[in-house]
Amino acid sequence: MRKMNLQQVKQKAYSYEHQSPVPLDGQLQRAVQIGGVSTTAAIPISLFFVPVLSSWAYTGFFWVLGDLSVALLALLRTPVGMGANVLALLGFGVLWYMTDGLQPAALVWHRVAFGLAVVGAVDLVIIGLPVLLVSVNVVLWIVAIVLGTAVAILALWILAVLAR
Repeated sequence: MRKMNLQQVKQKAYSYEHQSPVPLDGQLQRAVQIGGVSTTAAIPISLFFVPVLSSWAYTGFFWVLGDLSVALLALLRTPVGMGANVLALLGFGVLWYMTDGLQPAALVWHRVAFGLAVVGAVDLVIIGLPVLLVSVNVVLWIVAIVLGTAVAILALWILAVLAR
C-alpha cells in the first residue's frame, strides 16, 4: 500500500453529510414559516401603505421619525425590493417543494432555508418599524390631546374661581 498525505486523503474522501437527509431544526422551520409570511405580507403592504404613510408624513401627523417609516416601506416598493421579495417567494416555494413541506432534506436545503429566513426577518423588520413608529406617534397625539384638554379645563377652572 502506498503512502498518502493528508491532502490526498481529503481529495479521495466522500462526504455523506451533504447528500443524506437531515431533519430541519424546529427553530429553522419556524423561522422559515415566519419569514415566508412576512415576505408575502411585505409586497401588498409596501404597495398600498406607502401612499398612506407619505400623505400622513406631509400633513403633519408624524412628530417622530415619519420620514424614516415612509422611506422603509418605499424601499420595499422599489424594483430591487420587489424583485428580491418575488425571488424570495419563489425560493420559499422551491424549498417547500424540494423538502416535501420542510421534511428532512440535504444540507444544501438547510442553507437555503437559513438564507430565506434571513430575508423574511429583514422584511419583518422593515414592515415592523413603520408600524411601531405610527404607534408611537398615535400615543404622542393622545398624550398631547389629554394634556391640552387638562390645561384647558384647568384654565377654565381658574377663571371660574377668579370670577366668584
